[in-house]
Amino acid sequence: MIIIGFNGTASSAGEPEYTRLLAELQAEMPGAAGTYGLYLIDRNSGKHLGINKEEVFHAASTVKVPINLYLAHKFVSGEIDPSGYLTYEAAHYEGGTGYLHTHSFGTRYQVGRLSRDSIVYSDNVATNILLSKLGRSQVKDFMRSLGAEAVDDRRNITSPKDMALVMEALVLFADEYPTEGGLLLEYMRRSTFRDGIPSAVPPTVPVANKIGFWPDSGTYNDVAYVEHLLRPYILAIYSAGTPGKEAAYQRIRRLTNIVHSYQDHPDRVVNLIWNGGSPVPAEQPVLRRSVQVEVPIRALCSAVPELNLHWNPETREITISSTQTGKATSLAVNGDTGSIVNGRFYAPMRRLLENLGYLVEWSANDFTITVTGPINTPPDGDQDTAADVQEREVDSHSAHSITR
Repeated sequence: MIIIGFNGTASSAGEPEYTRLLAELQAEMPGAAGTYGLYLIDRNSGKHLGINKEEVFHAASTVKVPINLYLAHKFVSGEIDPSGYLTYEAAHYEGGTGYLHTHSFGTRYQVGRLSRDSIVYSDNVATNILLSKLGRSQVKDFMRSLGAEAVDDRRNITSPKDMALVMEALVLFADEYPTEGGLLLEYMRRSTFRDGIPSAVPPTVPVANKIGFWPDSGTYNDVAYVEHLLRPYILAIYSAGTPGKEAAYQRIRRLTNIVHSYQDHPDRVVNLIWNGGSPVPAEQPVLRRSVQVEVPIRALCSAVPELNLHWNPETREITISSTQTGKATSLAVNGDTGSIVNGRFYAPMRRLLENLGYLVEWSANDFTITVTGPINTPPDGDQDTAADVQEREVDSHSAHSITR
């Protein structure tokens, strides 16, 4: 019996080491219409992960997080009284999200209420009133003081990394000042916009989030503090050039689901049981997608003696043959039979092995793939035979030039 543990790698028990997660997230990116950027911070270990992490995006309403964090600092210092009043003037008017734009100019609001409305309802008028009090350039300088680099005094821009750092600063601020910071996090937990990150985690997990969207540029963003019971994390996902709200938030939810599943089990291993044997660890991680498991082809063939791999550089095809079943199947590197992640070619496990004449069973309970075979069925007329493979076999040196 051969048991191959395609590892998820953890540096120590329960502590994330993001090799597998990065591969899974990168595998999701090529199929996305538009550009996405992501930054993740594990709160316990401080480990982080980024994809297009410094790409500049329209911040949209996610900028309301640093605005309100700066305001909370003013509450603590006593420079601004949350029970004080500010007046709605014509210069503050802006349509879109929120409800204060339906009120009359000259209406006075408590500062604390404006803070609440700018987060819970993403109210643009409330935000503009607060900005008039705080000063736009002062808010920008505050963002820079937190480590943000994609900051422009005239444009509302940010990067996934920058806004994740702002959110981390908010969480740390709430630890030190639970009244002011805790209230701001509570506003974010009560946000009325929950289509992105919050919708992708179990409802029992508190999520403090702030969305931002700018349809003209296909921008839909979400930044969140996900209060995972064992491994709380901060996640910022930004986008541009997407087809629209539905497609963008579907992608954001998918990326979040991958992250959250990893935080649930950072050291989980996908085991491949091949007709019995002893453990043989794989060098690369598998990719667990929503409906399938993809495996690194070279690692699989290296671990299973009866599988042979042949690479044709002219057609850019990989041919896998089994000496046990006498069958073979070909995979086009640039086709739809798999994907390249970190320079390695991955293919769907079940489809590959069933084409080779094996029976494949997947157990979601213990993350085990069980392969038995050969299956005594007549070969598919469209399928390559071992003889076909021999005719196309390239020299042994070419076999080693497969994309790694």
